[in-house]
Amino acid sequence: MHVDEVYWIGSAYYFDLSFRQHEIAHPDWGLLPARENPPMAKYVIGVALAAVGLPISTPDILGVFYAYFARQPGGWGNDREQAKRALVLERLNPEMRAAMAAGASVNLDTRILFAARIAMLVCAAAASLTVFLFAIRLVRPVLALVASQLVLIHPLAVEAYNYAMADAPAMAFSAAAGAAVCLWAWALQDRHRRTEVGWSGVTGIAVGLACAAKMNPLVVLGQALFVTLGLMVAAGFQRDRVHALRCLIAFAGVSFAALAVFVAVNPAIWQDPSGGLLAPYVEQKLSAELQAGFLGGALGTFGEQLEVVADLTGIGLVGLGVITLFAVALLFRPDWRRKAVACWWLFSLGAVTQWLPFARGRYVLPLVIPAVLVLTLALDVSCDWWSGAEPDELTPAVDG
Repeated sequence: MHVDEVYWIGSAYYFDLSFRQHEIAHPDWGLLPARENPPMAKYVIGVALAAVGLPISTPDILGVFYAYFARQPGGWGNDREQAKRALVLERLNPEMRAAMAAGASVNLDTRILFAARIAMLVCAAAASLTVFLFAIRLVRPVLALVASQLVLIHPLAVEAYNYAMADAPAMAFSAAAGAAVCLWAWALQDRHRRTEVGWSGVTGIAVGLACAAKMNPLVVLGQALFVTLGLMVAAGFQRDRVHALRCLIAFAGVSFAALAVFVAVNPAIWQDPSGGLLAPYVEQKLSAELQAGFLGGALGTFGEQLEVVADLTGIGLVGLGVITLFAVALLFRPDWRRKAVACWWLFSLGAVTQWLPFARGRYVLPLVIPAVLVLTLALDVSCDWWSGAEPDELTPAVDG
C-alpha cells in the first residue's frame, strides 16, 4: 500500500459529505485536504466505495494520514502549516488519535483498498477507450488500437492505475479534454460553419472536469491557448480579422466554461471564493516546499528537470527530441486536429518540465497521451508515404 492512498481514500469523505450527507456548507470544507486538491478524484473514489457499501462517512482516515506525518520529524513544517494540519487531526476520533500517537501502523481495510483500486482500473480503461475513439478519426484503425494499448502499458500509466490516488482519474478526464480541444480546433478552422459555440461549451466542460481531478491537466487549457494563437496567426496572414476575433472569443468561452465547472463541483470554493480558488496552487506550492525540507530531492534547474522528465518517461533526451520534431512537423499539416495534437505535446512538455518539483513519475503522467498520439500520427504519415499516397489525402475509417 502506498501511504498517499490513505490520503486519497480518506478524501472520499468529501463525496459522502456532499452527495450523501448533503452538507455542502459543512466546516470540513475549510480543512486543508478539501482546499489543497480539487475534488473530482475524491468523488470518483467515493462513488466506487459507496457502490460496494463501504462509504467513507467521517474524516477519520484523513486524520490518520496527518497523524502519521505528525510523528515524523519535520513532517508538519512550520507553525502555520502545523496549525492547518492540527485542525484535521482534531477531527480524528480520540481512540484512533491515541493509537497513532502511541505508534500504531497505518492500514486500510483491504475491501476498501480493492474497491478504490478497481475504480482506478476503470479510469485507465476509459482513458484508453477515449484515445481509441479519438485516434480512429485521424489514423488507420489498427494504429488507433495500438495507441489505445500503448496508453495502458506505459509504465507511468501502470503506476497510476495500480494505486488509488488522483492520477488515473486525471488521466481519464485529460484524455477527454485533450481530444475535445482537438475537435474544437477542427470546428474553428471552418470559417463557413458556426459550430464553435457548442464545441466551446463541451470543451470547456471537459477541461474543467480534468482540472477538477488534478491541477496538472491545466496543460490542456494551455493546448487550447496554443491552438487559438495558431488560428489567429493563420487568420492574420489571410487578413481575416473577423475569424481571428471569432477564435479569441471561442477560447474565452472555453476558459469561462472550464472555470465555471471547476467552481461548480468544489464546495470548498463556495465558502471562500477567492481563497478557495487559489488554494490548489498556493497549498501545493507550500506543500512542495515542506516536502523539500522534510524529504529533500527538490529539483533546482530546468536542465535537471528536463533530464528527470527524459528519465521518467523512459525515452531519454533523444526520444523527447524526436517526438518534439514530429510534433513540429505536424504543425505544418493542413488538418487542425493534428496541429492541436502537436500543441498538446509541445505545451505539456514545456509546462511539465518547468513545473516539475521532484523526480516522481506521476508528475510527468500528462505527457503520456500526447506523446503516444504524436508518434501514432507520425507513423500514419509514414505509412502514407510508403504507400505512395499524399499525406492527408487518405480518409480515415471514421471521420468527423
